Amino acid sequence: MNDERAWVKISGAERLTADGPPPYDDVVPFAQALVAAAPDRVLWGTDWPHPNVRHMPDDGDLVDLLVDLIPDEATRHRVLVTNPETLYDFSPMPDGGAIAGRWPTQPSFFEPRSSAASSRPARASSSSR
Repeated sequence: MNDERAWVKISGAERLTADGPPPYDDVVPFAQALVAAAPDRVLWGTDWPHPNVRHMPDDGDLVDLLVDLIPDEATRHRVLVTNPETLYDFSPMPDGGAIAGRWPTQPSFFEPRSSAASSRPARASSSSR
């Protein structure tokens, strides 16, 4: 994590654990070390649909594990919201949008940003690469 261009996703507790089914306590220190090393370059995911697992995890258990992996609420918000916005160049939704648990209505969540609204140059289409 010394390279500022590197990002990591903390996930896969169900595959990494030596203990078997939840609570996956043995993987918590590893995830915490990654978060401590670079809290602004860590993402989290469930790894659904869970390929290559010994037992099928309950996604609720994985979500519940977040409090152990990232005890600090502000850092958890960073990992779940701010970091993905930064890495994938998401624009924050007005009024919280989908983050607040509702689908946004204005501007449309599913419409691409106009080139005039974006400060980034337009990307070349895959056919022109």
